[in-house]
Amino acid sequence: MNIFFHLFAGLGISFIGSLPMGIINLYVFETAVKHGRLRAFFVALGAVMVEMVQATVALLMVNYMYQYPNAAYYARIFSIPVFLVIGMIQLFAKPAPKSADNIAKYKVSDSSKPAFAAFGMGIFLSSINMMAIPYWLFYTSYLVAGGYLHSHAVFYTAVYIAGIACGSLLVCMLYAQAGNYIAQRFTQNTTIVNRVVGCILIALAVYTAWQVWQHPAN
Repeated sequence: MNIFFHLFAGLGISFIGSLPMGIINLYVFETAVKHGRLRAFFVALGAVMVEMVQATVALLMVNYMYQYPNAAYYARIFSIPVFLVIGMIQLFAKPAPKSADNIAKYKVSDSSKPAFAAFGMGIFLSSINMMAIPYWLFYTSYLVAGGYLHSHAVFYTAVYIAGIACGSLLVCMLYAQAGNYIAQRFTQNTTIVNRVVGCILIALAVYTAWQVWQHPAN
């Protein structure tokens, strides 16, 4: 099987799956607004490393996927209160006083936080993403069933996982670039950013609840 197919299959599926706004992308966006693209990169890097592990686990579990048909359903149920709580925190966060120190705090800066803190936050957010393994189980099993992916060949699976990492990192940095673009024009309006992020997360919770109601477990 062509090495480039494994690379671009992982990259393409990861890119498409990462495009919709979620907790990780929104946090990368927010970090870029408040602290610059370098800190956002470390968040993305931490998240991508965990996703590589999750995709590897999915690859190992692919032969057992059909023993757990309701995994995605219960993962959605779990994600509803997570989205709601984080969204409410963002939506009702009190704005900081507009002193010179506080304004400087939210300007685009790569020295406001240690890199390991941003990296650790990326690891944490990706670790609580309960949809990652079911997502990779579905698409990996499809590729294996179609004979497109050699799931038992270490080299090809490593290339596939590397493609997944590249796709996720690319999407995260697109969000970071968008956040940095906004930050250069609205450095003092972080309250607006918090409200937008909060509303999107609450909307995601409502949409996920609707999906659960429309498609109950068997």
